[in-house]
Amino acid sequence: MPNPDKHSWHIRFNLPQKAILSMLNHPPQRPPMLTDYLDFEQPLETFDALKTGSATNREKLLKTIYKTLTPYQQMMVARHRDRPQTLDYIQALFSTPISLSGDRVSGRCPATVAVLAKFQQQPVIVVGHQKGRCTQDRIRHQYGMPNPCGYRLALRAFKLAEKYQIPIITLIDTPGAYPGINAEIQNQSSAISENIMYLSTVKTPVINVIIGEGMSGGALGIGVGDQMLMLENSVFSVISPEGCAAILWNDARMKEQTAQLMQINPQSLLQHGLIDQIIPEGKYHAAHVDWEGTFDKVGQYLITTLHALQKQDLNHLVALREKKLFKYGSL
Repeated sequence: MPNPDKHSWHIRFNLPQKAILSMLNHPPQRPPMLTDYLDFEQPLETFDALKTGSATNREKLLKTIYKTLTPYQQMMVARHRDRPQTLDYIQALFSTPISLSGDRVSGRCPATVAVLAKFQQQPVIVVGHQKGRCTQDRIRHQYGMPNPCGYRLALRAFKLAEKYQIPIITLIDTPGAYPGINAEIQNQSSAISENIMYLSTVKTPVINVIIGEGMSGGALGIGVGDQMLMLENSVFSVISPEGCAAILWNDARMKEQTAQLMQINPQSLLQHGLIDQIIPEGKYHAAHVDWEGTFDKVGQYLITTLHALQKQDLNHLVALREKKLFKYGSL
């Protein structure tokens, strides 16, 4: 029997839930102009240091840099601390969000966000990962790594969506499921597999959007649907390039070559038929630089995709989804 003093109703509003509720009621705020440059942004750092170039020339330089990224450089951008995250997208694209909290079994996951909201006046369920930005915030959100209770919260939301025939939109941004002992005790693998199974047959449209990292089972736990969309500098893989390099070559420094071989970027994945659409990251091809442009693009793609899915019979939609899933094994 739970201790009522320890597990009272107000636990739902402890951090990070307080932070989630606060962010849902305020416009998304892009962090100040970045002061820590990625390795390949050296030309941009030099340009900014001179303080003599025009804004137009800076924009041209940004576009030039971000049009020619390698897969590992795209990974670095996907991990950028200033990229818009799930709560930012919810606040920018959805109205009247109502936050869901807890899995009704074991607790609340600080890395998982689930809301009932409206998209273009259409009720939707939105489930996503929240990483946080500063160190304190990232620790609070477990760096975007969900616990089993996060996947069970997501399952609660998915069942609610099916019950009321509400479309599901998932926003994926995780380095993987939480690797702690307690997560294994609470049966992490079962929680993820239950979600995959449920999403594969749920009778409502499901759209997955990878907004940053889509790594391993942590991503797949909310990453099965009718349409898989990726931002142009997001990544999707069973393991990180660093982890793969350490296993195959016993040298994590081989990460760049490994990323190239793994084909983790959306351009390669689209060629192989593993994803369905690539969303441009604003006019600079960099979401962390152009939040508003990225929000506009994501919104446009969601509108088009949702309308197309809602025109189809639900049984036919599920049959196509299952066919798509079984096709993965034949690639």
